[in-house]
Amino acid sequence: MNKKKTNYTNKKGEKKYIILKVTSGVILLVALLTVMVPQLSKNKQDTNKDKTVYSENTDTSKATQDEIDSQSTDTIDNETESTSIASIDNKDSLVIPIASVTDQVSFNPYNKLNNTMEVIAVKASDGTIRTAFNTCQVCNGSGRGYYKEENGVLTCQNCGNQFSVDDIGMIRGGCNPVPISDDEKKVTDTSIIISKATLKQYEGIFDNWKN
Repeated sequence: MNKKKTNYTNKKGEKKYIILKVTSGVILLVALLTVMVPQLSKNKQDTNKDKTVYSENTDTSKATQDEIDSQSTDTIDNETESTSIASIDNKDSLVIPIASVTDQVSFNPYNKLNNTMEVIAVKASDGTIRTAFNTCQVCNGSGRGYYKEENGVLTCQNCGNQFSVDDIGMIRGGCNPVPISDDEKKVTDTSIIISKATLKQYEGIFDNWKN
């Protein structure tokens, strides 16, 4: 009788122990979920926030770059327009007003023939006005035989040869702009006029011109 009572007591104690252990496990699991669920939710919110910020930054960067590109294009266009001082008369001659020629090199386009051409005009240090075609006598076949000016120095964009603006129109042959001699232009009190016929004679040196 005592043995049966002891067994019953032991089994009852084991059940209580199991129930207590399961209850403790459930409480621990609930506690973990209570901590982890808000953290997971917060992490998800942070991730979404980061994606939103990244998207906004990307859009802003793209907009900024578009603005820079647009400003750069406008600047280039303005520079191109500001360097030209010539006009074309009713005979399709290129007319350069003398009063507008300064010690700053002007690049004057001409587009009344099959090829686009360009004439350089500048006032040299001795006060004379120099004119030449903006293509190199040696490098014109390359397409990059044209000149850019910086601080009074012209540089061939094909071979890199440099020379002073005072040499424009003075040297024929070699790597320098093709001169427009006095008998190839008409000079009045107000203008330098280069006829379409003269321009036509030199059109071939602009066949590959890529400026």
